Amino acid sequence: LSPYTDFSMIPPDILLAAATRGTSVHQICGAYALDIYINEIPDGQNGYIESFKKWFDRNVKEVIAVEFEVTSTHGYIGHADFLFVMMDGQHALLDLKTPLAGSRTWFAQIAAYKRAAIENGYKVDNAGTIQADPNGGTARVKWLSDTKENELMAFNAFLGALNAHRYFKAK
Repeated sequence: LSPYTDFSMIPPDILLAAATRGTSVHQICGAYALDIYINEIPDGQNGYIESFKKWFDRNVKEVIAVEFEVTSTHGYIGHADFLFVMMDGQHALLDLKTPLAGSRTWFAQIAAYKRAAIENGYKVDNAGTIQADPNGGTARVKWLSDTKENELMAFNAFLGALNAHRYFKAK
């Protein structure tokens, strides 16, 4: 989906710092979800971690999987962040995001993860993104089912991008 995300206005050093931060925040939040001791949180990441922890403690009943790979019969592999049983009993696939601004590509990605997870035998009632707040405030969850485009449209957008990539990058 990278051709549909424009980072050209962001200086390379800022992009690298954001990618590094995102990787670290994912690892620490994954460790927290798995109840693994977290020794140290790097500078500038505490807000994201606290935001995730508060959300997790209020909303998650059980952890099914963290950072797990799913493969699809459509020929793609995805690496989903979390599969939780929520307090209301729903099975939720969530992808952690640290950017402040959202992207429509996120929902195509989430729809693809959900489809592949179901193909791999996981129960998934809903899927979405969780945006941790950099200042430790309330994390925002955006569910695929709540988007103006429905899940099928998002999945078809993903497949269209995948097929275009295969066609134009074929050797």
